[in-house]
Amino acid sequence: MVESAVVPADRPLRRVAVLFHPRCGSSWLMSLLHQVPGARVHYEVLDTATAIRDGLVEPRGEPICSWPEQLAVLERLHAKAVAAGASLLAFKVAPYQCLNLPALLAHLDATATQLVFMFRRNLVRGAVSQLGAIALAQRSGSANVGVGAAPVDRLRLERSAFFQQLYELTREAGVLHAARAMCRRPHLTVYYEDLVAHPELHLAALSAHWGARLREADQGRVHRNLAPTLREAVENFDDLCAWLDGTPHAADLHDDAERGRVALPPLQLPAGAPPDPEIVALHARTARLLAEAAARERELNAALRRLEADVPVPAP
Repeated sequence: MVESAVVPADRPLRRVAVLFHPRCGSSWLMSLLHQVPGARVHYEVLDTATAIRDGLVEPRGEPICSWPEQLAVLERLHAKAVAAGASLLAFKVAPYQCLNLPALLAHLDATATQLVFMFRRNLVRGAVSQLGAIALAQRSGSANVGVGAAPVDRLRLERSAFFQQLYELTREAGVLHAARAMCRRPHLTVYYEDLVAHPELHLAALSAHWGARLREADQGRVHRNLAPTLREAVENFDDLCAWLDGTPHAADLHDDAERGRVALPPLQLPAGAPPDPEIVALHARTARLLAEAAARERELNAALRRLEADVPVPAP
């Protein structure tokens, strides 16, 4: 659910843009903004099919192929929100689809758009998730698991298809990193793994950034399209290990971050914003709980090692 104060009639339209690469949880985050009173929420506005669906361009057989056309889409988006009397305009932008990245960032700065950059640390998991999304779309017509929908069974990966997805995701994430490096406007950075592990904390920080209090509702939870770990999700996991052996991606094979074993990120608030006591207290409480859990884990591991040391090793 979302709690939001009544917006005065003379208050200007607030603009929120989520800059993302695929499989980073951005659609789930945007779904929460649908619950903000007076919000207009759009998804990949630079995607031609989405722009046609949302009435931002006329139906056409060719893609949007110039920055002036893309800028016209963004301006039309704003005009429609103003005409509808919206209090909040939220939309997603994939920087790798933009035909003039510096101009896009300048436009977002000039229109005082609040920015959130969303990434995924584990790109191997992201590539596998993308293949799971393709399988899910073929089965159900949607690339995301909704309430009551079953995730995809274990995937059997095909080598060339996996590396194609990994290549594309790496390229798209690289463009997003470049966009963040070029950005001069105050912004937040959210990683999928942190959002899954600590949704309450991140939604509180986003609430402060966007001016609308976001609460995770049952119908808005992150629904994974595959099992939590790669070993569980991939039928031929040993093949995947062999393909990535000796590459920088090998470390991603045994990443347990999506089970919640992830370090608490620093508290991020918009530059110049006064600290919200509720968010600061929530961050401190989360950090304390994580430290206590880590201490218990260390104690259990130490006890296990002592137990193993006391067990005699049978003679060969």
